[in-house]
Amino acid sequence: MRAVTALAVGVASAGALTVSWIEGLRPVVASSVAVGRGRPSPEEQPAAAVPTTSAPRSHPGKAATAPAAVPHVVQGPSIQTQYGSVQVAVDYKGTRITDVVALHLTDSSGTSVAISASAAPELRREALAAQSAHIDLVSGATFTSTAYAQSLQAALDAAHL
Repeated sequence: MRAVTALAVGVASAGALTVSWIEGLRPVVASSVAVGRGRPSPEEQPAAAVPTTSAPRSHPGKAATAPAAVPHVVQGPSIQTQYGSVQVAVDYKGTRITDVVALHLTDSSGTSVAISASAAPELRREALAAQSAHIDLVSGATFTSTAYAQSLQAALDAAHL
């Protein structure tokens, strides 16, 4: 069953890369989130925030116009806490943060998973409202909140926002 799943994921990834190449897009670097496992190994963790962009395409015979703001995704680094790691990705268009996605949240125990899962939506709302990493900590989730803000700030720094 694992071999079939691995084959299916490999084929889907190859298809996505092919479509991205045909469309002239750079693929997003895979996140360190590992399905079915606890914390990612050090080899799986990105060393720094990874910006991804889409290059504008030119069309022969058409006059160049000012490009609209292109959506971008930047992954923050994985930040270690005593309860596990936290990593976020930031979607932005122009200079506006359009979404913040938690790629990995603390997972050392069932309690830390529950705390992180309840804190993540509030941290996301705070980040979108503030349009920065200057967010309030969630009561009872201090370690998760602090690491979330650190990963978010690193991603924003890499995106030059």
